[in-house]
Amino acid sequence: MNGKAGAIPNDVYFCEMKFKSSFLLLTILLSTSCANIKGINGGPEDKKAPGLVLSKSSPQKQKNFKDRKLNFYFDEWIRIENPQSNISISPSLEFPAKYILKGKELIIELDSREQLKENTTYSIQFGESIKDITVGNVQRNLRYIFSTGDYIDSLKIEGQVKDAFSNQAKEKILVGLYNNLHDSAFQKLKPFYFCFTDTAGRFQLENLSPGEYKLYALLDKNQNYYFDQFGEYLAFLNQSISISDSTHQKYNLFLSESRTPLFIKDRVAGSGKLKLQFNEKPDSLVPSFSQISNVLWYLANDSLLVWNMKEVQDSLVLKYPGHSDSFQITPKINSPANGKASIGLRERILKPDEYPSFSYKDPILNVDLSKIMCIDSSISNLKIQPDAVDPRSFQLIGNFSNKSEFKLIFGDSAMLLWPDLVSKSDTFQIRYLDKTALSRLTLKLDSLNAESAYILELIESEQIRLTRNIAKFESLKELTFPNLLPGIYKLRLIEDKNQNRRWDGANYEQKIQAEPVWNFSLPELRADWDIAVTIKP
Repeated sequence: MNGKAGAIPNDVYFCEMKFKSSFLLLTILLSTSCANIKGINGGPEDKKAPGLVLSKSSPQKQKNFKDRKLNFYFDEWIRIENPQSNISISPSLEFPAKYILKGKELIIELDSREQLKENTTYSIQFGESIKDITVGNVQRNLRYIFSTGDYIDSLKIEGQVKDAFSNQAKEKILVGLYNNLHDSAFQKLKPFYFCFTDTAGRFQLENLSPGEYKLYALLDKNQNYYFDQFGEYLAFLNQSISISDSTHQKYNLFLSESRTPLFIKDRVAGSGKLKLQFNEKPDSLVPSFSQISNVLWYLANDSLLVWNMKEVQDSLVLKYPGHSDSFQITPKINSPANGKASIGLRERILKPDEYPSFSYKDPILNVDLSKIMCIDSSISNLKIQPDAVDPRSFQLIGNFSNKSEFKLIFGDSAMLLWPDLVSKSDTFQIRYLDKTALSRLTLKLDSLNAESAYILELIESEQIRLTRNIAKFESLKELTFPNLLPGIYKLRLIEDKNQNRRWDGANYEQKIQAEPVWNFSLPELRADWDIAVTIKP
């Protein structure tokens, strides 16, 4: 170090050069490595479900079982999802078991009060409760068996549960066997043996002891394992079944909602009008009025509509199964002077042989034909045809079908509407479809019960487009639907056993099965096509 001004000491220079060289080398290394960055490869996807380590678990198929705990040790860390609902122990326990998770081990501990049945084979099905903690792979095939006696029962039955109306398979449905053959057992007790259906609606009850049983299926909404509330879906066989070494039959169960007793769920009253809405469309409803000439009434699906035609109070007595109710109907209230309202045209585009149909929210009391005209002078002889049942609608009859399009003009006050309104003037443009734009379907009916009534429903885009009621299948062998819009349709055939013109599910109290339903696919209907299809249940 010579001490000259501005000179860099040798040792300092050496250090600086060493630092620059190191920095340059680091920069090159980083640049090189950045140019070749690759993602971290985690290996193949983990699809393996947790496996049971038999050597560390309670022995399978134990006999003369007296323990209070069962241990299940797995080859990886697990988690348990909803064990009380996903793990089923059959025959049923009186007290819920405890499920204790310790890392890779699941412990099932029986309640100290539980008295296991003597000489009985128990089955534990784990459903989809066992999952690994990393990606959630499910162990679906785990089942454990033990016996309190000297042997393991080996009998089994199997079958399938379907929806009685749609015929679709139903999953996660409780299927139970009762060795108590009283009808009340299904409504008060847990089943002796039970399992749940898979995604295809299949069930298999295994390791059963021989004997006589009642077989049921239940969509158990409150998860108490028996049928105790209306609105739960159920299926049952009318007769008990005998299970023995020779039992090889498969059982098909058809599930339907238990029918709730008829009741009024909503009531709207006032201004001379009463609306009673029921929980479903009533089968048998007997209304009686103090002065029948004072009222109009109509049953619209699930609602009873009543209009008081007079300015005096009236009363209604309504009788239906299990009930006899009374209601007061207030007097009709006059509308303000010059009150006017609009009526509606139900369909603007009509098919051949249909007529324009008009409606209002309340009764149409009178129609003045002199105030209705058609611009097309060739259309004449107009007539009013009131709806035979619904006082809120009517059809206008005329020689329309030879016209593709026309206008109807309703003059001011053409209609008198309840309570004392008149209709506004309005113009309605109506168009008829040509027959060549429509399809014709002929249904040939085969092998139907000659003594039964039937309901035919033509369905398109999940909507019922047409319904035909057959009061009794006797000589009728063919039905024709001449004017259908092109499209893809399905057909639903219902055997209407009680002839109430609707489908009814099972009634457990009366031991009545759900009415049979058949669903059919149809060929695509195209414009100006005639198609004939044979229907055989």
